[in-house]
Amino acid sequence: MNINQPIHPDILRRLDAEYVAFHYRHLQYIFPCEKEPWSPSSRPRLSRIVLGGMKSVKVGSVQDKDVGNFQARPMLSWFHGGGWVLGGLGNENAVLRHICNYIRCVVITINCRHAPGHPYLAAINDVVVAKDLSTYSCRISISGLSAGASLAAILSIKIAHLGLTPGPVFQLLLSHVIDNTATTAGIWSSAQHAPWLTPSRTTWYWDMYLPKPSSASNCDAPKTFTRTGECDTLAPEALQYTQYLRSAGVETKIEIYNGLRVVNYDP
Repeated sequence: MNINQPIHPDILRRLDAEYVAFHYRHLQYIFPCEKEPWSPSSRPRLSRIVLGGMKSVKVGSVQDKDVGNFQARPMLSWFHGGGWVLGGLGNENAVLRHICNYIRCVVITINCRHAPGHPYLAAINDVVVAKDLSTYSCRISISGLSAGASLAAILSIKIAHLGLTPGPVFQLLLSHVIDNTATTAGIWSSAQHAPWLTPSRTTWYWDMYLPKPSSASNCDAPKTFTRTGECDTLAPEALQYTQYLRSAGVETKIEIYNGLRVVNYDP
């Protein structure tokens, strides 16, 4: 088999041995998605997912909700990873089932419109509409992975700026992507050889998602916990965003996992 995604020697010594073994066994043979023509067939179809043995929740677009009387339970809204382009509603089911069982909360996964067919601002508009789901619970956490975590962070800020209630009590951001101006000559310099989610792949996602660069300077987010891997391409962004939140007076905690790349649960 052809080795399509080798690990660069400069980062090999920093990676966790268990991850290296897994990468060599599986990931190195996968052809990089950014080198193939884009096809929407990579996205899974809508599905019904039972989380943690609790009442099933029909997931799909934010209009496809089939929820019961769960006002007494806290709720976690989840936005999946995939660079605003790939992935779908079944991406992170393993960890969501664990969260549902461990915390005894209701978990709702939300699927936004994807780029390149629906570039920025489509997904952001969708997550604002998804805010309506929070009316089913007075204790809501907004969360996501990678690009989904980016949407979660944006939604948290928009809720505050628009004065919407009830607001989230917590946001959970896993390997979140924030800076669309990042390059290997700048913030990505320490992770320029990161495996799997490489700088070139991350740039490919941005190019599919953004019609033009955009930025924002205001911040009014809830208290935040974020985690990332030491060898993750996005780790410097997580650190930078944590510093930004703290400088804005937001109670923030970050955990960095030494020797790991993307903090994910389903490779």
